[in-house]
Amino acid sequence: MINSILVSDSNDNTLGDFFEKCKVKSEEILQSSQKEINLNVIPANAAFDMVLPMQLPNINADRFIFVSYTHGSETELLQNGVTPFISSSDNENHLKNAFAYCFACEAGTTLGKELCEKGTIAFIGYDKEVTVQVYFNAEESFIECATSGLTALVNGMSIKDVYSSMKEKYNDCIDEFYTKDFLTASLFMDNRDALVLHGNGELTIDDL
Repeated sequence: MINSILVSDSNDNTLGDFFEKCKVKSEEILQSSQKEINLNVIPANAAFDMVLPMQLPNINADRFIFVSYTHGSETELLQNGVTPFISSSDNENHLKNAFAYCFACEAGTTLGKELCEKGTIAFIGYDKEVTVQVYFNAEESFIECATSGLTALVNGMSIKDVYSSMKEKYNDCIDEFYTKDFLTASLFMDNRDALVLHGNGELTIDDL
């Protein structure tokens, strides 16, 4: 059985609804896997900085999947855009043995690298600000881009191919929106270019 933890800041004042929809989509993807995945969802009203330090030591002795939809900074994952719950200066070892899949602004800049130095097996995230457009029928496409790597993972792709497939999904959305809404297409392009992979990209779900 593969353990997983899913964190979504669904109560956030600005992007809570988007994070919630990404969480629901991610649950569907992970539960559709032919592998048996034990899914632990952290309640949105929980204090992530208190709950995660209690839950992660129960599973991080072995490899697991960590999925997060929250705000972030270069060195932190944040709840409500302010409270760090994973930080490069404090509790980064909680994600040892994790494949960390994080939709959060800038966290791939420093945090992702330092997590991998502390034992995280791989990290996919973003090293710049990521933007979501919920108007002009674009929200579903942003959700698909944010979660598409999980689909690739459960379909057996290596982590480096998961990363490449996410770029391709963004390219598809750029092509789709380019002629009808250039501004939205440019947001997909910025998000694509901010994607980063740190750690061991050779592993697949069979290795987790």
